[in-house]
Amino acid sequence: MTQLIVDIGVQGNDGTGDSIRESFRKVNSNFTELYAIFGAGGTIKFTTLSDAPSSYGSSQVIMSNGTGTALTARTLIAGSGVTIDTSNNSSVTVSATASNLINQSLPSLGTSLNANLFTIGRLSDPSAALVTQFNTAYASIGVQTTLAQLPVTKGYADSNYVQAQNGIVTNAFKSRSQPSTPQTSDPDYNPLLSSNYVSTEVMQRKDVVYRGGDTMTGALTLSDHPAPLSGAGTPNGVNDLQAATKYYVDNNTYSSNVNLFVSTTSGDDSQTKTPAGKQGRYWQYAYKTIGAAALQASNLIDLAGIEPGPYKQRIAWTSTTGQATQTFSTIQSIQLTGGNANAVGYQDAADLLEANKTFIQNETIAYLNKKYVNTFTLDQVAYTNILGSILDGIGYDLVFNTTHNSSSVAATLFNTVNANIITNQLTQLTDGINYAKNIISTYSYNVSNTETYISAVLDALGYDLVFGSNYL
Repeated sequence: MTQLIVDIGVQGNDGTGDSIRESFRKVNSNFTELYAIFGAGGTIKFTTLSDAPSSYGSSQVIMSNGTGTALTARTLIAGSGVTIDTSNNSSVTVSATASNLINQSLPSLGTSLNANLFTIGRLSDPSAALVTQFNTAYASIGVQTTLAQLPVTKGYADSNYVQAQNGIVTNAFKSRSQPSTPQTSDPDYNPLLSSNYVSTEVMQRKDVVYRGGDTMTGALTLSDHPAPLSGAGTPNGVNDLQAATKYYVDNNTYSSNVNLFVSTTSGDDSQTKTPAGKQGRYWQYAYKTIGAAALQASNLIDLAGIEPGPYKQRIAWTSTTGQATQTFSTIQSIQLTGGNANAVGYQDAADLLEANKTFIQNETIAYLNKKYVNTFTLDQVAYTNILGSILDGIGYDLVFNTTHNSSSVAATLFNTVNANIITNQLTQLTDGINYAKNIISTYSYNVSNTETYISAVLDALGYDLVFGSNYL
């Protein structure tokens, strides 16, 4: 209540103020309120205070106004995820219904999240499925995301991105192996490219050619021909643009079938770099001297077979009786005379050579293997065949008392089968032939000496058999 003032009048005892009874009633009322304030008895209603609200409702909270000049009664309203319990008259309990993010149906951050040097684990690798899952969950509040906005795990980064430090790749970058089938479903698939890689991916080292030097496993197709044929395309097929090897070019370059060429400036009498069969046949294969070219011409003449001339033809005759009929002659029998038919050859020497043919081949191969160890790769089959052909030719000439067979066999050394040996292993081949020659030339076959030696061997064998020894 407000303070009750005792009216004391204008002047003393003029009868204008409160009566004694009324004055003490007011005094008693004022004291009652004072005693109530200090808890000494009596009551004062809160609403009677001048700065208190005139009324208040159930479960309202009394608090000052915004300026702090008066009290107000305010109602507590529970927000989202909060409950307020006012059932206890001595307390108000405020509780959060979702104390963790896991309890919230659509959790969202109100500001940036500070992990405070802790980590976040058990993330999934970004995928289109996660984008769909997120967008479906938050569709009700209009929030959407994309694949580019999803976080990246360490495992995903290690598998998809290059590790670099200061702009330098720190670990080897590994790409996938070539797929077994064309990647037709990939948007980067290009059917014009060879292999099953897509056009934008990095290929593995084993599938590319190193510019510093490498060996290809397939054909190399060039983009165009050199001038002046640039732009000519492929009139004869896709192989028109295929790169050619030196060996192919050398063997397909023009060469004459008739002429031998001599060049004192660029010629080579040894012909070590000339493809087999093209010695002296064009300017790039020319001999340096006329003497070397003449020797080659002589060899060609000696090795050339007899060719039918323009006048060689069958003999024909025409019957004059009855209906004229032209008849061609036929060969009924052949008798060889002259030539080597009556030549006295060296059959025994040929037989001895044939009996030791395998021995000579093996000894020569062993000699080359020992002398040129680690120097070159010995093709044992090729060298055995070459030595066998030479020994056969010598044997034939021993029988027929000629030199033609040996010359013919020597000429076959320059065929394409032995081109690599002639070009790159001429020293070893020559050494091997000379070694075989020395083996043959040191043969000594004397009947008397042989019989004496074999007799001595048999005697020694007999004595050792008697005495059970191997001394003799």
